[in-house]
Amino acid sequence: MTMNKFERSTGNDRVITLGHFLLAFVFALGFYTRAVEFLSNRSIWLDEASLALTVINRSFYEIVTQPPDYFQVVPIGFILLTKLLVSLFGKSEFVFRSIPLISSLTAFFVLYRLSLRCLPGKFAIIPLFLVATSSELLRYATEFKPYSSDVLLALCIAAYVFSSLDAPYTRQRGYVFGAIGAVVLWFSFPSVFVLGGAGAVLLYSFIAERRWQETKNLLISFACWGVSLTINYCLFLKTITGYASVEYYWNDSFAPLPPFTIEEQIWFIRSFMQIFYYSAVINQALIGCGLFIVGAYAFYKKQNKEFFVFILPLVLALMASALHKYPFEGRLLLFYVPFLYIFIARGISFLIHKRSYFAKVVGWIALIAVLCPAFAMAYAQVAHTKVYREEIRPALHYIKTHKQKDDIVYIYYGANRAFQYYADVYGLKNKDYIMGIGSREDWGRYRADLDQLKGEKRAWLLFTHVYRVDGESEERYMLDYLESFGKKIDVSRFPNVSVYLYDLTKP
Repeated sequence: MTMNKFERSTGNDRVITLGHFLLAFVFALGFYTRAVEFLSNRSIWLDEASLALTVINRSFYEIVTQPPDYFQVVPIGFILLTKLLVSLFGKSEFVFRSIPLISSLTAFFVLYRLSLRCLPGKFAIIPLFLVATSSELLRYATEFKPYSSDVLLALCIAAYVFSSLDAPYTRQRGYVFGAIGAVVLWFSFPSVFVLGGAGAVLLYSFIAERRWQETKNLLISFACWGVSLTINYCLFLKTITGYASVEYYWNDSFAPLPPFTIEEQIWFIRSFMQIFYYSAVINQALIGCGLFIVGAYAFYKKQNKEFFVFILPLVLALMASALHKYPFEGRLLLFYVPFLYIFIARGISFLIHKRSYFAKVVGWIALIAVLCPAFAMAYAQVAHTKVYREEIRPALHYIKTHKQKDDIVYIYYGANRAFQYYADVYGLKNKDYIMGIGSREDWGRYRADLDQLKGEKRAWLLFTHVYRVDGESEERYMLDYLESFGKKIDVSRFPNVSVYLYDLTKP
C-alpha cells in the first residue's frame, strides 16, 4: 500500500488513524474560525475603509496612475483585483474581504505540503496548528488588507523553489518561475524578499554543482523579475515610496545599521523577540526564540538549502529596513510567520529525536509550552472571537433611527473614513454632519472646532479609533469641554465605538 510521508512516520494503523484525525481537526479548526469570523461580517474599520474608498471612488485607470488615498501603501495588483471583484459583485464587506479569506484558506494546503517536505511527518502538523490558532493570522484572514495574500504567496514561492531543487531546472521551468515571480511582485511587497532568497539559493546550488545550463535558465527567471519590478516601480511604486507620513509612523521600525550605541544594539534583540510575541503570537517568546535557533541549527546541519530558503527572506527584510524601505515590525512581517513556525517545529523535533534524555525532556516541555497557549487561543476563538473590531455600522443605524430632522452629527476624525464608507447606506448627506479636525499636537484646537456646535438643540457625536496618550483620550477631553456648557441627553456604546447626544443650547 502506498503511504505518504505523514503515514510512513507513524508506524502502525492505530496511530495513522490518530494522525489523520488530528490533521482533519487542525484543518477544520482553521477553516471554522475563519468562516465564522468572515460570516460575522464585522464593520469596515479605519484601515480597511481607507483602502476601500480608493477602490470605490476611482476607475481602473485612476488606480494605476494615482497613488492610493490616505497614504495607503498597498500592492497595485491587490487593489486592481479587488476593484474587479467590486465591479462584478458590488460593494460589500464580503467582497472586500474575499481575497484575504481565500488566500488564508489556500495557505493551509501549501503550508502542509511544505511542512511534509521539511519536517519529520508527525511534526508537520505543528506549523499548521499554530497557523490555525494564531489570532493575528485569523484577523488578517478576514480583513481587507494584503497580509494574508503575502503569506500565501511567500509559501507558494518556497514550495516552487523546493520543487526546482528536486528536478532539473529546464528552460521551460525558467520561464514559468520567471512568470510566477513577475506576477507575484505586483501583488505582494515582501515577495521580493522571498524571491530574492529563493533565487540566491538556486543560483548558488547550480553554480556549486556546475550546472551551467540550469544557471542560464535561472537567469531567464531573474530577467523576468527584473523587468516586472522595473515596470511596477515606474508606474506605481515610485509614487508611494516617498510618503513622509508613512516613514514617520514606522520610524522606530527601521533597523539602525551600523548599530553604534547599546540602544541601537538592543533594537535588534527587541525586534527579533517581537516577531515571536506580536507577529507569531507565541506567548512564551523566549521559548519560541530558543526553538527557532535550535531549528535553524538543525536545518543548517541537515537541510542546508531549506535553511537558506527560509532564513534569507528575513535577512533581506532586515536589510531593506536598514535602508528605510520596509518596516521590520508587526503585521509587515506576517508573511514570515509560517516559516518561523516551521523553524520552531524543526527545533522541537530535533530535541525530541536526540539520544540525550535531557534533550528529549526539554523537547517535550517546549512542545507543551508552545501548544498549550495555542489550544487556549483556539478555545477563545471558538467560544468568543478575539478579533479587533470597530462596530460603526450599528452606531450609524442607532443615529439614523433616533435622529430628528434638524439634528447635526459631529464625526470625530478617527471615524471619518469608516463613516464615509457607510454614509450613503444610512442616508446621511453632507448637510447633516460635520467632519471634525485632527490635532494631536494641539488639543486646544478641538475646543474651537466644537464651538460650531454651540446653539444646537440636538448634536450627535460619533467616536471611534480614539487617540490616547499618557492615559488621556481625545474623546474624554472633547466631552469634558462640551459638558462645560451643554447637557448630555443620550449615550450608546458599541465595540470600540461611542455615540453621544447633547443639548448645546445653554450658554
